[in-house]
Amino acid sequence: MRRVASLALAAVLWAPAARAADWPTVPLPDGSAGESVSSHMLYNGLHMRTSKLQSKQRLPDVVAFYRKAWRGQIVEDQIAGKTILGHMQGQYYITVDLRGTGSGTEATIGIMRLDPDKPRATPGQWFARPPNSEVLNDIQYLDTPGKTHSLTLRNRLSPTQNYEFYRRSLLAKGWQTQGPGCSVMVSACAVHFSSSRHRLAMTISREQDGTVIVVNQEAR
Repeated sequence: MRRVASLALAAVLWAPAARAADWPTVPLPDGSAGESVSSHMLYNGLHMRTSKLQSKQRLPDVVAFYRKAWRGQIVEDQIAGKTILGHMQGQYYITVDLRGTGSGTEATIGIMRLDPDKPRATPGQWFARPPNSEVLNDIQYLDTPGKTHSLTLRNRLSPTQNYEFYRRSLLAKGWQTQGPGCSVMVSACAVHFSSSRHRLAMTISREQDGTVIVVNQEAR
């Protein structure tokens, strides 16, 4: 996984929107069905599309299929019980995240467009963050009516401290709270805010390596 991740992270750059005809087609093994998840999204500033794959073939057979289809030009890694395949095709990097099931194989397919000549984007710059917060991912779905924007952060503050930071920050910008907030000593909570133009849902949960904040914002 290290090599797959390094290729993706090294290319966190703005890229121009690609025409549908530009995107490569990912081959599917026999007995498989594919379903689009997002036809156009920004993942940490990279133009990307994702889909799901369900195959009746066993995991080793699906891996063998992609080795042959991509003529051995493939990166393979094992992580958390899953097989991750990576393949570079022109200016696109394709990942196939495979997991064996009792009846076959499931996969998530991602196609990422890389363009190193464009200025670097800063994931998470659109949203306020408590000091010393780490941006885990920044995803914008450009093919949804509300252009949903999702941000995942991690820091060492408690859930209540994070909630108070966002409550003050958002209220100062004209947002309103919806429903209860985070009470003292809770390990997890879900909160909502709204403005004249957007709705925002936020989950805050304490985990072993810090507190994780997941923000989902969409236009009204």
